[in-house]
Amino acid sequence: MMAQPKAQDQSSINLVERFNEDCNLRGMASTIDYICRTKEFYAFLEVRGKNALNATRDDLKAFLGRLKERGIKATTIDRIFHA
Repeated sequence: MMAQPKAQDQSSINLVERFNEDCNLRGMASTIDYICRTKEFYAFLEVRGKNALNATRDDLKAFLGRLKERGIKATTIDRIFHA
């Protein structure tokens, strides 16, 4: 049985859904990858007690640092930030 998302999580889910709709309207080919990467960022923010609506530049820098620590290539990191 899946747990119900918290209110904070629900706003993030709505943003991801809207983002997915936007990607589909634009005919973007890698929508699934963008959505997965966006969810990864949201999970990172949740650990920090934040969400997409109150994320700061420092959160983005910390996320970038985490991606680099994982050995992700620069081109992939660029794609993640584009998402």
